[in-house]
Amino acid sequence: MIRRLGAGALCIGLLIGGIALAGRDGGPSAALRWKDTAIKACDERWNAVNVASAGLTAQSTADQFAEWFRRFFEPAYRHQLDSMRAAGPPDDTARALVADTVSVLDAMAASPESFAVAQDPFSDVDARWDAYGLSACGTRSG
Repeated sequence: MIRRLGAGALCIGLLIGGIALAGRDGGPSAALRWKDTAIKACDERWNAVNVASAGLTAQSTADQFAEWFRRFFEPAYRHQLDSMRAAGPPDDTARALVADTVSVLDAMAASPESFAVAQDPFSDVDARWDAYGLSACGTRSG
C-alpha cells in the first residue's frame, strides 16, 4: 500500500512538473497564451478600424484617407502589434508574421494616400496569418 502511494505521489509530482515546464516560454501553454493575446489584440484592432471606417465613403479623397489612416488605422495596428510583441511570439513563424505586418504598416505610413484605392497591401501577410491558424489577424474568414 505504501509503495502504491509513493508511486502515485511520484507520478503526480512528475505530472505537475511537466505541466509547469510546458508553461514556460516555448511550451504549449505559452503558445496558447500568445495566440489568445494575439486574437484579442486583432479583434480590438478590427473593431476599432471597422467603427472608424464609417467616416470614409466612396467619395473620400486620398487626403481624407491619409488622415483616417493616421488617426485610426495606424494607431490601432500599432497597438495590436505592440501587444503581440509584449506577449512574446512563441516561434519563428509568429515573429516573422509580426515583423512582416510591421513592414506593410510602415510602407503604408510612408505614403498612406497612395493606398486609398490600392489593392489590399495586407493580402499576402493576411493569408499567412490564416495559414498559421489566426484568421482573426488575417482575412477573418471562417
